[in-house]
Amino acid sequence: EEIFSLACTDGGFTGCSLSRTSKLIRAVSRFVRFTSIHIAPRDPDDAQLRQFLASFAQERARAAVANTPTPRLYHLFLASFASAAQPRRARESQAVRAGDGAAGSEMLAFHRNAAALVELVAPDLRTLVLVNDRGGALGLPPALAYMRAPQLRELTIIDPPGQLRFAP
Repeated sequence: EEIFSLACTDGGFTGCSLSRTSKLIRAVSRFVRFTSIHIAPRDPDDAQLRQFLASFAQERARAAVANTPTPRLYHLFLASFASAAQPRRARESQAVRAGDGAAGSEMLAFHRNAAALVELVAPDLRTLVLVNDRGGALGLPPALAYMRAPQLRELTIIDPPGQLRFAP
């Protein structure tokens, strides 16, 4: 597992290219596809987190049925959605609307999906980076502070609003 994941260190391009060359290479590389993941949605309705969670769960179910190695996520970068990309005024107006209508339901879905992802991968995580640069309802869910990650060796938290108050 480690040897194969070290062979492709360019962010996935080589691994994807190799997996397209033959069914055998695709089958062999399938379980290491998710070793290192970066998720930083651009806005609350960005489907990146939801789509990744569905894809990862599907691959784990496929591995269980096929009796092949289970895909594991060892390194996760998870950010609240797009801080610097939006002008300050747009962010503030979005913060005011966060609890209302579609934006509020998008935030609840974002929080649910982030918590579900971390709960799913926590047993295997070795490194975790949480970037929470949006306070209140717009940031990462505070429930992340209470996850159990027995294999975690490195934790980086960037949290200017001070919302993620981790348990000892």
